[in-house]
Amino acid sequence: MLNKSIFWFLILFIIGCSLHAQNTDLPPYPKPGMCYIKHTTEHELTEWKAIKCEYLELDAQSIQHKLKNLGYNVEITNYLDYNTIIAYKQYLKDEKKRLRLEKN
Repeated sequence: MLNKSIFWFLILFIIGCSLHAQNTDLPPYPKPGMCYIKHTTEHELTEWKAIKCEYLELDAQSIQHKLKNLGYNVEITNYLDYNTIIAYKQYLKDEKKRLRLEKN
């Protein structure tokens, strides 16, 4: 009898733990293969933005310092936020344009 009750306790414990194992901090209907980042708007609303997964491999602190020194509107937060990604995209466009003009 004791072995049966221990068995059922363990089964219920494992099932209960697995129910809480899921990460619920995900955007609604995420697409497979896409990466998402939370963005807080000026009205303090939080929304999810899809980004390229390669941006997650960037060192946020060094990128933010570099962009700040170049005059882009970026706060040094030491984590990758939406404003940093926007500024980084603009930096890449500006750098591409600068290199193109340098060739001519």
